[in-house]
Amino acid sequence: MTVSGTSTCRARARKQPDGANMTFDEISTNEWRALDSAHHMAPFTDYGDLRQKGARIITHAEGHYIYDSDGNRILDGMAGLWCVNVGYGRPELVEAAATQMAKLPYYNNFFRTSNQPVAELSAKLAEITPDGLSNVFYANSGSEANDTIIRMVRHYWALEGKPEKRVIISREFGYHGSTIMSASLGGLKGMHDQAANEPGFAHIRPPYGFLHQGNQDEAEFAANAASWLEDKIIEIGASNVAAFVAEPIQGAGGVIVPPAGYFKHIQEICRRHDILFVADEVITGFGRTGKAFAAQTFEVVPDLITVAKGLTNGALPMGAVAIGERIYQQITGSAPEGGIEHVLDLDGLDDLDLDDSGDGPHGQREVPSMEDVMAEERVYFLRTDSDGDDRLDKHEFVRHFLESMGDFSVLNKTKEDLDQAAFACEELDLNSNAFG
Repeated sequence: MTVSGTSTCRARARKQPDGANMTFDEISTNEWRALDSAHHMAPFTDYGDLRQKGARIITHAEGHYIYDSDGNRILDGMAGLWCVNVGYGRPELVEAAATQMAKLPYYNNFFRTSNQPVAELSAKLAEITPDGLSNVFYANSGSEANDTIIRMVRHYWALEGKPEKRVIISREFGYHGSTIMSASLGGLKGMHDQAANEPGFAHIRPPYGFLHQGNQDEAEFAANAASWLEDKIIEIGASNVAAFVAEPIQGAGGVIVPPAGYFKHIQEICRRHDILFVADEVITGFGRTGKAFAAQTFEVVPDLITVAKGLTNGALPMGAVAIGERIYQQITGSAPEGGIEHVLDLDGLDDLDLDDSGDGPHGQREVPSMEDVMAEERVYFLRTDSDGDDRLDKHEFVRHFLESMGDFSVLNKTKEDLDQAAFACEELDLNSNAFG
């Protein structure tokens, strides 16, 4: 469709000629396809084929069925993308989401804050995951969850005094996400060819019976396929290997179901060589194998489990890492150095005194610009000398600092908001640990 035709389609999507709003149903399938083709870049897509044939426009869903703009009712055998585990249109899920959106749609978990739903969900996940995985770290997707475990396992070994243990082994045909690091972790060559082939990863053959079993019986093939991991560990050196990561059932790689006993052999090999075992249960989690997690079905206990998809029934982008006690104790026991950090490291929040060793005028450190703040990944506060001389007025400082936050804070804040925040800070006992 031409640009002018696309513009017409966009206009029709908004209003009828008489000015009344059009509904989605009043726009034809061809118009939706043209609009989609003109502006939407879909993932994992043959764009030439899509432009020639057009996308199927899904309009609504109910139970296990989806409906397209031509009125076809289609059994959704893939459950969205292996994520709509309990079906579409569940009123209790809609109600729960709407209630929470109205009450508290978002707040961060930095700065010693949490909220009721995250605490409740974490406790529930600790209850249903294999024994010993009692803590949860959240992300926005399965890709992010697997990115997290890459950093987490390498950080764990660094805290153990073994920073050389960095190589992570996974399997050919494995899919662990589409970020640069999670795609490098995965074993899909096509993704490696798209600038996702970072160092520090190795891959072994999967237990794919059609390719590798031959005349072996199931037990023999399970042991033989698991031995490929041990061979790779010996090749690299156990002292250099941080973890082995695997989907219990490989999804995007071909729905590869392992032979019985395979993962018991894998777990034993990992323990023998002191290597962390990570189960990527983004697809298999939340009931797909008959139990809450495939690790329970295969009777193993990984050190880490990544989840997403069924965690929210596909309704919201959300992922998580269930963390075993060994890793949790090392990381949290070494805080703050051991903590898994995000963007800002708040340095000196419990002390607004001016320091006579500061490099600003009158022995004061200058209030930095936000560019400097973000560049250093720290928020600096002024200090005072022991006699309290040359003290910067706290109200003016806090107000100036809040103004300097600019686009990093509430965009429609007023002078009254800034003054209220400054007065509140003045009332704090700044010698206490009120800020954490």
